[in-house]
Amino acid sequence: GDLAALGLRAQEAVVSYTHVEPARELPVPEAVGRSSWSAANIALLREMLAPVTEKLETSSASMPGAARSVVGGAIGAEIGAVIGYMGRRVLGQYEVALVPGEPPPPRLLVVAPNLREAAEKLGAELEPLLAWVMVHEVTHAVQFSSVPWLRGHLGGLVAELLASADVQMDATSVSLPDLGDLKGFWDRAKDGGLLAVAGPGRSDLLDRIQATMALVEGHAEHVMDAAGAPLVPGLAGLRAG
Repeated sequence: GDLAALGLRAQEAVVSYTHVEPARELPVPEAVGRSSWSAANIALLREMLAPVTEKLETSSASMPGAARSVVGGAIGAEIGAVIGYMGRRVLGQYEVALVPGEPPPPRLLVVAPNLREAAEKLGAELEPLLAWVMVHEVTHAVQFSSVPWLRGHLGGLVAELLASADVQMDATSVSLPDLGDLKGFWDRAKDGGLLAVAGPGRSDLLDRIQATMALVEGHAEHVMDAAGAPLVPGLAGLRAG
């Protein structure tokens, strides 16, 4: 369908309900495939994880070349597994860079094949599901474009966490990855994987990040139902599904 028109309708509904006006023009929604979504997020992660990458290179400098290759391959596989796992489940995303300085323009993405699969699994019509997801992502776009401190605040917390991270590598238990075990990689990454961003004084940072994200996501969850009701036939059924 006409994603640009749907995005404008969603924006009107969100602004009308929240009384929050974007300070700049919102990005035009784009339909992307899984590989395009993954590539976009890998690019964002590469910049965000630069402080950790530098520490990793320093920590592994004394290791034999073969061991460094195995560790690097295993870490890369873990990150790739997370991106791959999420890439098959994410329906939409307001993509905003949290790195310091002048960020690249934000994007508003809908992952077309995932939307189609979700509609089939839910037994729902594709158009209402797409409209519902669009309202959610447009809400994020309105949040970040209308609250001038939000991106800097959240990005600053993440940067502080990564800059203070202790990079801990357990090279003794590293082996070449079995890429067939995607769920295993996802579970291992959730448990910390080979890199640990933990330690004294960081629990407060994590709490502050989680509190900010709870506010951002909780607000979007409420608005997508309240503002989206006129745009989404059968919304109650979608929410129940």
